[in-house]
Amino acid sequence: MFIDVDAPTIIFPSETRTVLSWKGNPTRLECIAVGYPVAVYSWDRAGNNQLIKDKDLGNGSVLTITPSADSDFTNYTCFASNTIGHDSAMFLLKPISKYSCT
Repeated sequence: MFIDVDAPTIIFPSETRTVLSWKGNPTRLECIAVGYPVAVYSWDRAGNNQLIKDKDLGNGSVLTITPSADSDFTNYTCFASNTIGHDSAMFLLKPISKYSCT
C-alpha cells in the first residue's frame, strides 16, 4: 500500500492578485491549494499576522474584508500548510472610487 503525500501548492491565485474595492464594500479574497494531507489555512495582513480564516472551502479559504480605513488597503497573504510543507499567495487590496466605471 502506498500513500501519496504532498506539501500544499496554492493553485489560485497563481501570482500576486490585485483586488479593487472601496470603503464599506465587503470584499472576498479566495485562496485554493492542493496537497495531502489537506492544508490548513491562515491569513496575514501586511506582516501583522493578525487575521484568521473567514470560511473553509475544503480545499480553500475565503477571507472577507470590509475596508473601513485607508490602512485596510494593503497586502493580505494566504498561507496553506500541512505536515509536509507550506505555500503562500499574496493579494493587494487597492482602493477605487465607489462610483468608478471599469
